[in-house]
Amino acid sequence: MDDFVHESVMTRETLGFLQPRSGGVYADATLGVGGHSQAILDASAPDGRLFAIDRDPQALARAGQRLANYGERAQLVHGEFRDLPRLLQEAGLSLIDGLVADLGVSSPQLDDGARGFSFQHEGPLDMRMDNSQGETVLELIARLPEHELAHVLFHFGEERRSRPIARSIRAALAAGALSTTARRRSAVVMSEPAASAARIERAIGRERRSSPQW
Repeated sequence: MDDFVHESVMTRETLGFLQPRSGGVYADATLGVGGHSQAILDASAPDGRLFAIDRDPQALARAGQRLANYGERAQLVHGEFRDLPRLLQEAGLSLIDGLVADLGVSSPQLDDGARGFSFQHEGPLDMRMDNSQGETVLELIARLPEHELAHVLFHFGEERRSRPIARSIRAALAAGALSTTARRRSAVVMSEPAASAARIERAIGRERRSSPQW
């Protein structure tokens, strides 16, 4: 993953709305690997400043390498975007000229099996945006009773079959068969009626054959 180059989406459109200028102060609330931040720094040369945060320590480290040449113009901080007002205040920035937030999971997070975000890459059931703290998804599943797990799947995953899926996941956990993303996928498949499960397994097989990542 060290040689991965991530291209941020809609960079031109973002700069068009933000209109960075020399001397301006800008905030990136979701730094990621630094694509938008780099574009802002380039567009606000020679002395525009950037304050950027990310809750993912790995992303922060990558962005730090990418933006190292900008020196003191780029200030990168570990934190969540909901804490941005406080973090700006702590940095002595009472006013900014613009802000960008690119919300959601990034490609590097999905492609890294060790993060546990995707069943396409086997790995531990982690799924933490900040893997330096907080519960893993496996710990969350172990803590929640079945009805609460179903509630999470229904309201946050928009899964209509949340109850049988939650039941199957809890059964797999009790049997010691829920340690990886692949086993979680199997638990979801087992919750389906036989005909549906067969279709899902065939679809997974097609994805395996077509994806160089498997």
